[in-house]
Amino acid sequence: RLTRPWILASGFKRMRWRLLIIRLALLTASSECLKRTNLAFVTPSRSRHSKYFAAKLWSLSSGDYYLTPGKPSSYFIVEKYDVPSDGFPASSLAMLFEEADVKRLNMTTTNVTLPSAVAMLDSDRYPDMKSSLKAARDGSILIQRQHEVQKRRGRSGDRIYPNDILYRQEQLDIGASEYWHRSYNDACSLQSKRESKHPTFGEKVEESEEDLLLSRVIYEDDHIAIVNKPGGMNLFEHDAHATISSKKESKSYSSVKDLLPYAIKPPANGTRNVLAVPEPAHRLDKLTSGLLLVAKTRCALSNLSAQFRDRTVEKTYTAVCYNVPEATIIPNNDENYAGEGWQCITDPLDRKPAITFWRVLKRFEHEGAQLSLLELKPKTGRYRQLRRHMAKVKECPFVGDSVYAKGIENKDGVIGGVVGVPMARELGLFLCSSGVQFHHPYYKASDFNTGGVEAVQNATEADHQVTFVAEGDTVVMNAHIELPRKFYSIMV
Repeated sequence: RLTRPWILASGFKRMRWRLLIIRLALLTASSECLKRTNLAFVTPSRSRHSKYFAAKLWSLSSGDYYLTPGKPSSYFIVEKYDVPSDGFPASSLAMLFEEADVKRLNMTTTNVTLPSAVAMLDSDRYPDMKSSLKAARDGSILIQRQHEVQKRRGRSGDRIYPNDILYRQEQLDIGASEYWHRSYNDACSLQSKRESKHPTFGEKVEESEEDLLLSRVIYEDDHIAIVNKPGGMNLFEHDAHATISSKKESKSYSSVKDLLPYAIKPPANGTRNVLAVPEPAHRLDKLTSGLLLVAKTRCALSNLSAQFRDRTVEKTYTAVCYNVPEATIIPNNDENYAGEGWQCITDPLDRKPAITFWRVLKRFEHEGAQLSLLELKPKTGRYRQLRRHMAKVKECPFVGDSVYAKGIENKDGVIGGVVGVPMARELGLFLCSSGVQFHHPYYKASDFNTGGVEAVQNATEADHQVTFVAEGDTVVMNAHIELPRKFYSIMV
């Protein structure tokens, strides 16, 4: 299905037939990508997007060429449309709309909607308004206004004017980025060097941020990974919380998302729909430690996001709070939590429904402070739901909570008759995501029977456990970790 060679002769005279074959192989996401000749290419850029997402296509003697990144990541521009400086012909507009529709939409030859502009600029690809409207709604069209440098994703209601530039973009399967491969290899090399080095007596070997997260990957395959996130580290970059405090000094930390390429291994060759860099599939507060699900492919990210949205993921948290929460008489209608001391909090947060199941595992005392070890299972995902429910509804804030327990953990350590835990601020929040249960986004139960899954296997270590159970045609994963050491330091 190669096009005739003279189609590309005007734009790329020095390119040979082999370059056309390479282009066809790289743009396999759409069999129609080569119908047009005005594919947009740019020279290498130093922007942050190019660092992560620019895909190197080929090298020529005159320099390197890159496919222009689109929006969001993994999208790339494959075609460019220039809006005529004098507007669209009135005859073209009349072929798409009745006169009454033109008046209703308030369109002129120099002021049209995005779907109608796309249909007039590329009638072969978009022969009717239905197809162009779908492209506009899917975010496949980028708009660059006259005298503007930035491009943005077009919407169906956007207006197009003379001298505007439209770009068609497609999602291409280019695999893990070079940045991800390089970051992971560098982190592994540094870790092996540190492990091979034998420090002398009294010498302190510092652990880098990359090593900190690399040692906390408890499970991974070619599609997902499970990371034991340390407390006090932001999931995403945030200037307002760029540092955390220790006893005598403040150390700057990168976000977990920035460190994931260093800690998680890129998928094997042949894995489809691979993300340019690994992406967290859900949120986890800065002060909260514990299990974090990470996606390596677009399909896995979409599937995990849908599971969290549909509330089919069962999350288990373990926390230490002040006092003993008072039991309530609110009926527990969930048969999964009937008996065994489970209680339910249904107070709304931010005018939205919020449900938290909890139970007391242990009551103990630490240096005069009355504490309780809790197990909590949120059924909704409101902002700081567990911390707000226990602090505001039960009046039993978590130990180390710098927001809701700061009245207790003041300089005196006593307020309202409640004794605070010494050094609680330095130890951090006593809230850990200790367990998670979800359906694997890729593997099926049949994969176990055929023996085609080598990476999926039960893994039990000293500090974590990952198990797999076939449920119908799907695979249910259960991951559990041991509590951080600070929990045991105050329960002794």
